[in-house]
Amino acid sequence: IFGCVFALNIALNNFSLGYISIAVNLIIRSCLPLSTFLSQQGLAIFGLYPFKPCRWKEITLMVIGCLCAGAFTMARIMGSAASKSSDSDAGSMIMGVMMC
Repeated sequence: IFGCVFALNIALNNFSLGYISIAVNLIIRSCLPLSTFLSQQGLAIFGLYPFKPCRWKEITLMVIGCLCAGAFTMARIMGSAASKSSDSDAGSMIMGVMMC
């Protein structure tokens, strides 16, 4: 299962690069530590992963980082939509963000 998920991750990431810039891709991918932590804690609730203690300072910093990444990505999409007359470019960027 891990191999399939890993291959799907790489495929979707490469697919998203056709719609968004590398800068936006890397900003979004920098949020992975928070999603990994949340996945670990969710699996620990069901007994599928050992429970790890969390430090609120680390979690707070990860959340702030993800909020900043979200603000940057929204600003990039809105700036792209405002500077060009086609709505399809903004739609393509949103699809790329979702695939990333």
